Amino acid sequence: MSNALLGDEARFFFSLSPHLLCIAGLDGYFKTLNPAWQQSLGFTPEELLSRPHLEFVHAEDRARTSAAWSELARGKATLAFENRCLTQAGTYKRLAWNASSLPDRGLVWAVVRDASDSKAVVHPTADSPASSARGAASEQLRNERFVNALLDGLQVGIVACDERGVLTVFNQVARGWHDVPPEPLPAERWAEHYGWRRADGTPLDLRAIPLYRALEGELVSNVEMIIASRLGELRTVLVSGRPIVDGDGNKLGAVTAMIDITERKCLEQQFRHAQKMEAVGRLAGGVAHDFNNLLTIITGYGQLLRRNLESGSPLQAYVEEVLKSGERAASLTRQLLAFSRRQEFAPRLLDLNTVVSSTEKMLKRLIGEDLELTTVLASGLGMCKADPGQIEQVIMNLAVNARDAMPRGGSLTLETANADLDGNYARGHIPVKPGAYVMLAVSDTGCGMDAATQAHLFEPFFTTKEAGKGTGLGLATVYGIVKQHEGNIWVYSELGHGTTFKIYLPRVHSHLVPADRPHSLPREVSGSETILLVEDEASVRSLIAKLLRSLGYTVLEASRADEALKLSAQYAHPVHLILSDLVLPQMSGSELVHHLRPSRPETRVLFISGYTEEALNRRGFEGGAAFLAKPFTEDALAAKVREVLEEGKASS
Repeated sequence: MSNALLGDEARFFFSLSPHLLCIAGLDGYFKTLNPAWQQSLGFTPEELLSRPHLEFVHAEDRARTSAAWSELARGKATLAFENRCLTQAGTYKRLAWNASSLPDRGLVWAVVRDASDSKAVVHPTADSPASSARGAASEQLRNERFVNALLDGLQVGIVACDERGVLTVFNQVARGWHDVPPEPLPAERWAEHYGWRRADGTPLDLRAIPLYRALEGELVSNVEMIIASRLGELRTVLVSGRPIVDGDGNKLGAVTAMIDITERKCLEQQFRHAQKMEAVGRLAGGVAHDFNNLLTIITGYGQLLRRNLESGSPLQAYVEEVLKSGERAASLTRQLLAFSRRQEFAPRLLDLNTVVSSTEKMLKRLIGEDLELTTVLASGLGMCKADPGQIEQVIMNLAVNARDAMPRGGSLTLETANADLDGNYARGHIPVKPGAYVMLAVSDTGCGMDAATQAHLFEPFFTTKEAGKGTGLGLATVYGIVKQHEGNIWVYSELGHGTTFKIYLPRVHSHLVPADRPHSLPREVSGSETILLVEDEASVRSLIAKLLRSLGYTVLEASRADEALKLSAQYAHPVHLILSDLVLPQMSGSELVHHLRPSRPETRVLFISGYTEEALNRRGFEGGAAFLAKPFTEDALAAKVREVLEEGKASS
């Protein structure tokens, strides 16, 4: 990296620092200032740049400041001093300077800290220990390590290239995304190697790449782009860039800043889906209402006609068909009204265990003998306020859906549990509200669904069945009933791994159920052990890693099993816990643990999954390992991790 490039990059990123950063000339004038100067002193950049900087220094401090400047001009590498500088309001602020000179270029670089709140003014000499310590910090300012530290502190990905198109800078965030090659890559291979794509996923040609556009002299602002990270994740980023030029306008390179908006895009998609479902619900309710009026007329006149027909009339069969079709149409409108949350319902205090038990016999007849039905009912289950008839309808509809997904047989599992959904879960699952819920899970071992199918799953008339095999209203009805009960429904499914529907209904407290005690973390949940975290969902992995690190753990992150195996092989120290999702791309969590066992026999294992444990057992998951079902609160995860680690200590 050339000095010119280094200087221009530092100047470009000065705007991101809360400290006062400047490049000044030995002629006594500022050359470059970051916005923090105006925020601190109140003067505009033009006012500060147009006057000698000594004019802003308190009269009593000018001699000391001039002496420091003379030391720098004579080649003093680094220097620390303090002075008082004038503000636009007419007052003075005490500033602590760490300055470094480049005499051959006639420049001084400085990091200046507002020390107005300090209790004492310290003016160390150049040879004092304090001056030496500050000098060591100032030394970073004049070399490449300072810029790297500045860039690595940013929460955006920074990538820069020189005038030839050779990539020269990757900050810490960008290195986390990209597999940086040991040898320079020509610009033509940027998109291919780094997985840069358009927002719609199509490949980027060279002239559309934001960094190349900036290298050609264009100011690029907020271009949405997809990057395929080195861990195989697809991340959506907003890219801004600009060319880097020297004082004479010569091109020195280009730089881009990439802001990760993957999570924001996901939340926007959830919000749009919620809005769409709301709009479709209003439309469906209006259609059903008007259609019911027409059906009333059709069936009413049909019944009158049947009553007035002579016995044995050849029209009798025709009228019966009309009335049967009217009844089928009325059934469809009832489902539409359920989806739009306009059907009548009579909620009361309800124990979901009782509802599941009462429907078990009916379900066995419904799903047939080739499917195995299992119920797992939680003890101490809280109460909810619901219409038992409608909850039975929900169970029936989901059971029929599961049956159709298992034409060659399989297992259907109904489970109940208490659930506490916290703020973090709610932020990632619009429009969930944090609170206490009772959960009903319906799981099958069928063919599963891809993401495209799941995106339309609850829409009226959407179906993957053959024509004439289904109305597409079964899951729409389920959705409407759950929403009418102020609950939420989420689906966890992958092709070949079956499906789990989880329904959360607000838990209520009554004289029948004792109030829950306040939930708190166990006293000891922190630790210093090393945890290998394997989770393919980036936002979930990031959240878990932050929590574990905040508790003192060392966390190794991987998005896939092969990445976890590589990390484990490269990590020379003990790994105390493998915390892994069970359903991973290419290799399951169970298979991953099987491969790691020979090299790490003492490592404890904790599996997590959006599927329930019972549903996973039906898929061949070998029990015995610790398990935590998603969603879980931070408290529950912290306590479970500590519990598993402590069990490991006890057993050894």
